[in-house]
Amino acid sequence: MESLAGVWIASYIFIEKGLGYAESALFTTTYFLMLTIGRIISGIIANRVSARSLVMAGELLILLGAGLLFINVSSPWFYVLAVSLIGLGSGPVFPNMMMLNITIFDKRVLSRVISLEMAIGYVGFGLLTPLAGMVFQQFGISLYPFLMAGVALLTLFLTRHLFKLKPELTP
Repeated sequence: MESLAGVWIASYIFIEKGLGYAESALFTTTYFLMLTIGRIISGIIANRVSARSLVMAGELLILLGAGLLFINVSSPWFYVLAVSLIGLGSGPVFPNMMMLNITIFDKRVLSRVISLEMAIGYVGFGLLTPLAGMVFQQFGISLYPFLMAGVALLTLFLTRHLFKLKPELTP
């Protein structure tokens, strides 16, 4: 989801919202800046808030930001808010899901599981980003909010399912 959000947001803003090159590029910067801030904040509050809560809050912020992209307004600041929410929400998801591995998997296989997750993440970045580009080329970049919202909903559903299967992950 991080690659989909970060790589394609500038193209979406440029093509669909009509902003210039420089302004559109700032949306990518905004996304990654807010992702970094989200990671820092999640690290600071990790001792007071459970990893599960941080993951769920992050996923809900991503969904909220993706939902805002569907609204057509003339102010670019509205879209800065939407992208900021997506970035801020993305911050805690990956690191806290990795942290939850300690609770989910046996210590004997933990390093292999984390290595596999890292590999899947990189392969996903390498394959899903150009795959999204093929979809956008065929059907238009206007599908970006639908793809973001769909991925956010899928992630939220799968995470909630995991938490139901593993009640020990409850804060």
